[in-house]
Amino acid sequence: MTLLPLRLDLGEGLIAFTGQLGEELSGQLRVVSVPVATLQPFLDRLPEALLFDVTGLLNALVTLAGSLENPQAIGEVALVEGSLNQQPIQAAQLSFNYNSARLSFASDVLISGTQPVEITGSIPVSLPFASVQPDSDRIKIDANVQDEGLALLNLFTDRVTWVEGQGRLHLAVQGTLNQPNVTGNVVVKNATLKAQVLPAPLTDVTGTIQLNGDRIVVPGISGQYNNEGKITAEGVLPIFAQETTDNPLTVSLDNLDVALESIYQGGVSGDVVITGTAFEPDIGGKIELMDGEIALGGREAARSASGGATPTDIPAASGETHAAPDRSPIELANLRLILTEDVRVTRQPILSFEAAGDLTINPAV
Repeated sequence: MTLLPLRLDLGEGLIAFTGQLGEELSGQLRVVSVPVATLQPFLDRLPEALLFDVTGLLNALVTLAGSLENPQAIGEVALVEGSLNQQPIQAAQLSFNYNSARLSFASDVLISGTQPVEITGSIPVSLPFASVQPDSDRIKIDANVQDEGLALLNLFTDRVTWVEGQGRLHLAVQGTLNQPNVTGNVVVKNATLKAQVLPAPLTDVTGTIQLNGDRIVVPGISGQYNNEGKITAEGVLPIFAQETTDNPLTVSLDNLDVALESIYQGGVSGDVVITGTAFEPDIGGKIELMDGEIALGGREAARSASGGATPTDIPAASGETHAAPDRSPIELANLRLILTEDVRVTRQPILSFEAAGDLTINPAV
């Protein structure tokens, strides 16, 4: 079947194809200002490791060849007015080659400033209508970014965000999609980071983080806080599978001022020992609290004091149920809290008293 051309108008977007579709494939596909959401059924077929929350408009020019049994394609794709994991991106471009059920690609993603994230790779992708299969299930992906491009980290978490500074990240992923092997390193110098639990940013952050297969290795990294405090980290943390190590990841806190909303606000010093895995960490160690306030009941107490209610406070109607909140993957394991000087315990509006002593917290049974 020869199409001269086939056009599909999607409001402000357009998909057009000129060429031949049948046992043999030849032609050109043009995509202009098509919302990413329009292609969601196709994106859902991609390997889970490649799935991200992407929004924006797509422009593409793709040349098709081969046959339905062994389709081939080469082209370029650009994302405009886009976001990735709900964070805006300035520009994203991808060039690719699909042949023998294998996708090879190179992309540049500009988050902010002038330093793009450069990603190249080759992965197996079999199509449901094609008979040809990949020659292997091996993958190879390389990512490089430096300085301003490290704002990439902000796409994956808002608990710690990159503000500015010098740094370099290199990642190499090999193995298979089901069992990836990640190696690489992050080197930072005189960087500024913002953490949700700290009212002021961390400055002069300098050090190295290494990824070595299934382990995160921190030879040493440190930063200054508010000209008086300091934070350092050193040790090893498994990524996926727990293992015993004589050098667990330890984060040392020296004279920090933290603000955990409706939980604790005040001074913190001590050593936090992180075991378990990066995805299910166990938090232990010894932390001293001083010149602060502990709020009993947290957010629940705050709502009671104000007379307010949230949807979860309202009883369900007959026959209705409310899902329980997801359990945090973080476990507190033998974490010792020591209340030193000028620590006040409150529960608004009825309790307020100074306290001293220590408490050891372990996982709930």
